[in-house]
Amino acid sequence: MSGKSIKAISISELAVISGGLTMLGVAFLLTLLISPVFLAHPNQFYGLSYYQEVQEYWQIIRYFASQQSWLTFKWLPLTVAGQRHFAEVRVMIWWGGVVTIVAGMLFALSLKWLKANYQLWRLVPGFQFLIWAWGVFLIFGVMNFDSWFITFHQIFFHNQDWIFTPKKEPIIRLLTSGFFLRYLVCWLLVTLGLVKLTQARINRWLVDLLAKPSLDSTDNCWDHRNDDNRKNDQ
Repeated sequence: MSGKSIKAISISELAVISGGLTMLGVAFLLTLLISPVFLAHPNQFYGLSYYQEVQEYWQIIRYFASQQSWLTFKWLPLTVAGQRHFAEVRVMIWWGGVVTIVAGMLFALSLKWLKANYQLWRLVPGFQFLIWAWGVFLIFGVMNFDSWFITFHQIFFHNQDWIFTPKKEPIIRLLTSGFFLRYLVCWLLVTLGLVKLTQARINRWLVDLLAKPSLDSTDNCWDHRNDDNRKNDQ
């Protein structure tokens, strides 16, 4: 295997990994923006209307996008432990945003190199693997969601602040396990959609690149025939 082939394989692997992370991050943001539709709406919830419940949830989204020290709600109470937990979640989201931006830059650069060197075909199996991987993750995530959800919190949060009670942190009545399950499903489906769109775009580029040499060779043939004709005329 030549050095150029090894370089092409390495860059294609970088493109698949960085592309997968980029689409995962973008899908998370898109899902976050539409996540109010996933909320549970219990009856007689602090006397709040549907609109007010959604407003309280938007307080969380705005908090994630701001530098506000602590999260506070307009109508609902929130303990200090709850505020600490939301602060930890915000840090995770911000770091996820950094990873998404860096991965996006790497993905763009690697795509540019692969396209310029006619190596885009190497991405086909990689993106097919991403589709299968996210599909399998979606199935197992839905089947074992409660266990996965608890394990996730135990690994990433080294305290008990994430354990909310309806009396002390009533926001949990809106953010039920069903909410997070719907969020996960939508997140992974949007990710799969982005992967498919990227795969379709790469396939389009491959078709264009495959067509270009044939056009060039045709042009060269006509050039040679014209040269031969000019020689015969002389």
